[in-house]
Amino acid sequence: METFDATAWRADWLLAWLASVGVTYRDRSIRLSWSAEAVPHAIFHMHNPDRLDAVLPSIGELKSLAIARETGGLLDFKRNPSREAFAERAALARQTGDLSVGATLSDIGIEDKDDLPHSPFDAPAPQGITLAQRVVASRAACAEGETLRDSMRGKATLAEINGLGFDLRRLAASAVPGRLAIEPFVETMAFSGMMLFTQVGEYTRGWASGSSRRTGAFTWPTWRTPLDWSALDSALDLYHSPKASGSFPSAEFDSIAYRPTSSSETNRGFDGVLRKS
Repeated sequence: METFDATAWRADWLLAWLASVGVTYRDRSIRLSWSAEAVPHAIFHMHNPDRLDAVLPSIGELKSLAIARETGGLLDFKRNPSREAFAERAALARQTGDLSVGATLSDIGIEDKDDLPHSPFDAPAPQGITLAQRVVASRAACAEGETLRDSMRGKATLAEINGLGFDLRRLAASAVPGRLAIEPFVETMAFSGMMLFTQVGEYTRGWASGSSRRTGAFTWPTWRTPLDWSALDSALDLYHSPKASGSFPSAEFDSIAYRPTSSSETNRGFDGVLRKS
């Protein structure tokens, strides 16, 4: 078993934490742990490090998601889809094992007159742009010739697009004030990490009830024992349980939300701050 230190994917960067989880979703043979620093970085465990570059989804794969805006023979899946469109995509997701519908929207316990609630990771977007369109744009922005391991070393080229739209750091990453800049590899893989955080009615796994705008609305851990996707799924069940013993995490991080400077500002974002180590 070999290891790869993703030194640029630090646990206090919410997007990088999700991206690290996303690696284990894309390849179930890869295990994830975190380094021993106060602010750890991701460490991947696998038999062949080349597998890391292979986990990045293709644009074709992303365009075939169950939440894709247009899928042949099915209703248009808008930002706020109709109940009929949602039912079609939920059925498609069950047939294909695609988790993208359940990780973004839910119709459980929602009144017919209300829009279906979105995950906090499925941020509002201008002109009704959907999450599926955002992740395709992120993947298309990955520079040719660069790899996922380049991203993990902090060597990927930034792109001046909005990405998934919830990374707080995109608002300050550009050298030009007022512009946005994302790291497209991290954005793309963070979408895969989202698949672990299902939406049930208005509740999103891992998010506290109430406002997602307050500090600590989402809390995430790191761990020293290498975990694959299935083990991580179970471990996070324990971590988010009210009966958790507190012995699981090595360090914990709280979400912090961007505070708009005026009522007309539309920018949104989340990032992390160390809770305890």
